[in-house]
Amino acid sequence: MSKSESGSQIGTASLSSAMASQHLMRAWRIPLVALFALIVLLVVIYRDTALAMVTIWYRSETFTHGFVVAPITLWLIWRRRHALVGLVPRPNFYLLLVMIGLALMWPLGDMVAVNSVTQLAFVAMLVACVPAVLGLQVASAIAFPLGFLFFSVPIGEFLMPQLMDWTADFT
Repeated sequence: MSKSESGSQIGTASLSSAMASQHLMRAWRIPLVALFALIVLLVVIYRDTALAMVTIWYRSETFTHGFVVAPITLWLIWRRRHALVGLVPRPNFYLLLVMIGLALMWPLGDMVAVNSVTQLAFVAMLVACVPAVLGLQVASAIAFPLGFLFFSVPIGEFLMPQLMDWTADFT
């Protein structure tokens, strides 16, 4: 094989790789925009719940970690980008039923004035957006970061005395 044929094959391979990369970017573009739009819509609709969570993070030293949960989640997803690049988003419209169920859970929590229920429903809806828009395959590839988002819900303060007792007994 001559140098020109070898160079031609390398050029063809890199062109093919670039075309595949562009196709993959196009396959992700619309679903990512849809995911972002859905998340923004949920934050706008449930802004009182989101603001209540942020207020608790700010007010209570126990829950200040809530401020870093979203950035850490994004970083954890970024670390999985090589696994995600080979996947193609496939929306799962059945999960919209789950989101409707979670959306119905929110007013129940609001009616009985239990913030933890409304906040859990809100975060669960945010998490459910991912498999609904990007598909179960993508969601399973980033299952840990999605589950990590639940650490943003300021819940469990009632457990503090018991946990402190266990810690004192252990040490």
